[in-house]
Amino acid sequence: MKQTKIIFNLVFISLILLSSNVTKTEEYVYPVAKFNDEVCVIYQSQYDHIELWFWNPSTKALRKALLSYFIPAGLQVLPGEKGFSVVDNDCIRVKFPDKRSPKRVDTYSGLYDVSVVHWLDSENCYLGAKMGDNYGIFQINTSGDISTIVRKRYDCMYPQKVDDSLFYIERLENKCRIASVDYSFSTLEEKRSLLDEEASTEYAEKLWQNGNENSSLWIMKNGKNQKEILPWQEVSMSFLNMASEKEGFFLETPSLINRHDEFINFTYHHIKKEADEWKTKPLFDFSIPAQYLLPKSNSRVYESILPFLPVYKSNGIVFINSDKSKKESFVDIFFYDLGSGKIRQKTTCDNGSHMFCAPLPINGKVFHGGQVASENLDKKDDPLFFWINDLGNLCLELPYFDL
Repeated sequence: MKQTKIIFNLVFISLILLSSNVTKTEEYVYPVAKFNDEVCVIYQSQYDHIELWFWNPSTKALRKALLSYFIPAGLQVLPGEKGFSVVDNDCIRVKFPDKRSPKRVDTYSGLYDVSVVHWLDSENCYLGAKMGDNYGIFQINTSGDISTIVRKRYDCMYPQKVDDSLFYIERLENKCRIASVDYSFSTLEEKRSLLDEEASTEYAEKLWQNGNENSSLWIMKNGKNQKEILPWQEVSMSFLNMASEKEGFFLETPSLINRHDEFINFTYHHIKKEADEWKTKPLFDFSIPAQYLLPKSNSRVYESILPFLPVYKSNGIVFINSDKSKKESFVDIFFYDLGSGKIRQKTTCDNGSHMFCAPLPINGKVFHGGQVASENLDKKDDPLFFWINDLGNLCLELPYFDL
C-alpha cells in the first residue's frame, strides 16, 4: 500500500511537470477555507481545471477532498463546519464528511451564473444568481426548493445577511447603489408557527407539504422595508462585505476592461453609519495583472477575482497588489491598518514565484498561496513546493505570515 501511494504521488508530481511543459500554462495552489483540523486548498494545473485538496497544517500532508472531475469553485463551509459547498459549472454541490460523493442541489428554476453561496444552516442558503436577463437574490435549500428574496427589473447582487437585514448592491446600466431589506431566517417549527398566523392549521399543513408554495409564503415576510444605504452613483460596485449592520466594504471595479490592458485597477471603499447617516470613503487602490483575470489568457486563475479579493480583519484589511513599475509584475500581499491608515507589505515574491494570493487568516497566522514555479518543484528554496514524505504522502508547504 505504501509503495502504491508513493508511485501515485510521484506520478502526480510528474504530471505537474509534464502539463507545464506541454501546455505552457501557469499552475497555482492556494488555501480557501479552514475545515475542522484541515485547510481546503485549490490546486490549478490547467487554466480550465481546478481540484480540491485537504491540507494538514501539522504534517503538511495533502489528501483529495473531491474527485478530479468536479470543478470546486466558490467553496463555502457550512455552519459548524458540518460540510462544505462548491459551485461546479453553475451547479451547487454540498459535501458532507460522512458521504462519499457531494450532493447535487437541483433547483430546476432557470438560475445561472451563480455567485458565492451563503449558508444559513446545513440545509438552507441564500445567493445571488441570474434568472432571465437580470440578477436577483434567492433562498435555496438542499432539496432544491427556491424562493425569491429580491428580484427587480435591474440587477440585485452580492447579498450580505447581518442579523435580520439583507444588504446588497443594485445595478442599473452604469449606476449602482447599496440597499437593504428585512430578511430573517426561522427554524422548521418557527415557520410552521408563522404559517398558522396566516391560515388555519389544516391549510398551513397543506402548504407546508407543497414545498415551494410554503417556502414562497414564508419568504414573502422578507424582502420588504427597503432602505437606501448609499444613493445611486456612477461607480461600478461589487463584492459587498458587511462587517456589521453599521459597517461594511465594497470593491470598485472598472466600468470597462480593455483586453490589451496589462493591469486591472481596483479601489476598496469603506462604508459606515454615523448618527443615522451612511458615509463612504475610498481606503486604497490596488491592481492585478490582467493575465490572471482575463478569460482567454493561459495564465488566468480559474476562480478569477476570488483569490485576489481583500480580506477584512477586525483591525484592518489584507489585500493583494502588484508593482506596475517592475517588469516581472510581481504580486504581493499587503495589510491596511484601519486605525492608522498605514499600509505594510507582508510578502516579497522571489525564488521563481511571481504571484501570491488568497490570504487566509487562521489562529493569528495568515496562510496564502500563489503561483507554483514548476522548475522548482520539490525544492525547498521555493515558497510553494510539493514533496513526498517518508510515509509516501504527497505534502505541500504553504507560506504564512503573522499580522
